[in-house]
Amino acid sequence: MLHRKIKLVLTKFVMFTILLIAIGCSEDSNPSGPEDNTSENPSKIEGRVAGGNGHSGASKINKTNGVEGATVTVVRVQADGTFETVSNESVTTNANGEFNIETNVDSESNLIVVAEKGNQTWKAVVSGKVENGSTVYCPPMSNETTVEAELYSQIVAEAKTSLVQMAQIGFYVNANLAAAVKGNTSLMSNVLAAIEAEAKAEAEAVSESYFDMSSAEYEAAKEARAEAHAKLDADLHAAAESNAQYRTAIEAYQEAEVKAFTDQSMNSTQSAKLFSLSTEALANASAEFSSNIELELRRQSAKKKQKSDEDAVVNEYDQCGASEDEKNTVLAANASLKALIDAATAINEIDAAFEAYQVALIELIKVTLSTNSSVIAAIETEINGSAGVKANLESTVSATVSTSVLVEAYLAFYNSIKSIVEAQLTDASSAEIDAVIDIMILANTSS
Repeated sequence: MLHRKIKLVLTKFVMFTILLIAIGCSEDSNPSGPEDNTSENPSKIEGRVAGGNGHSGASKINKTNGVEGATVTVVRVQADGTFETVSNESVTTNANGEFNIETNVDSESNLIVVAEKGNQTWKAVVSGKVENGSTVYCPPMSNETTVEAELYSQIVAEAKTSLVQMAQIGFYVNANLAAAVKGNTSLMSNVLAAIEAEAKAEAEAVSESYFDMSSAEYEAAKEARAEAHAKLDADLHAAAESNAQYRTAIEAYQEAEVKAFTDQSMNSTQSAKLFSLSTEALANASAEFSSNIELELRRQSAKKKQKSDEDAVVNEYDQCGASEDEKNTVLAANASLKALIDAATAINEIDAAFEAYQVALIELIKVTLSTNSSVIAAIETEINGSAGVKANLESTVSATVSTSVLVEAYLAFYNSIKSIVEAQLTDASSAEIDAVIDIMILANTSS
């Protein structure tokens, strides 16, 4: 009897021990954390170390002149800004600078690819979400993407990723800007502060009732902007050896950023007003930078203003009953603005381009609403007089470093134009009055 009891106890002990071992093995094979998924079906990142200044520069990036023999790893930016390696192993680029690297990380965006060869290092943020069993694409790695990655790392270290998106950094850092600031932490911090000023102005503005956008809608717009930037990465990776392919990809992203907002509660005019306001915050924050850095930041902000205006202004002229020829003239004015922004070698040339654009829009609305042309002229004079509302806006903005003051000044300017138009344009339809208000606002705001 005693023998049987001892045997039963031993049997139960052995079974309990086996159960504990099984549980332990199960837990070890699937610990918490996105980087610890099974390696049987890893996430893949495909890209190319191009070298050079970047894809938005004057010199094209050929798939035949990449950096051969660079060692590539994937890292995650930690809360203190340092890197944690998350690639399964390093890989080496082929003769064209191409690589395909694996990581067990799943469902995570904004990992950074690091490539090293000799004393040179290139970095690039991968905006797309890595997912087990799928491939995401890294933009061509260059000085441009390296500066973007370093600025993004700083945003993480400063715990500001909820305010400043990687997409916003990527939009403003072009090849010329990267060449001017790479390796200079002070200059890069200045650039980041300017981008942060724009992001803060955007966030504060959409919280105002004037834009009628809920916090949920704004978050959806930001998510759409991030997805558009991930697509830009893929498009740049897939681009052929022509600069035109790179420009097409970048312009598609610019359109997608505007659409990110118009797909929510904003119409195209409201989004154009928002971008006019937010890009002015960046321009104001960069006013004391060296001329070459300020020029590139202003060029990018001017492109955002131009692109957001493109559909908005045509829609407003349509509300005024503009003919197809007149709407085509509006589009031509916008295209001319874009060309002048691209060609500008100094900030005063960008300012002059917007002044010419303003004149074109005002002259055209006089034609479209010919019976009220003298009233339109009087409205424009009141807005732009020496003591007018535009002079007051410019004085307020230039004297402040406060984002809140800038936002309030712009909203006051928008409402002042509304009051001026409503007071003077008394015999037009309500649709025409509303359209003229918006045309006057868009014509009188620049980047």
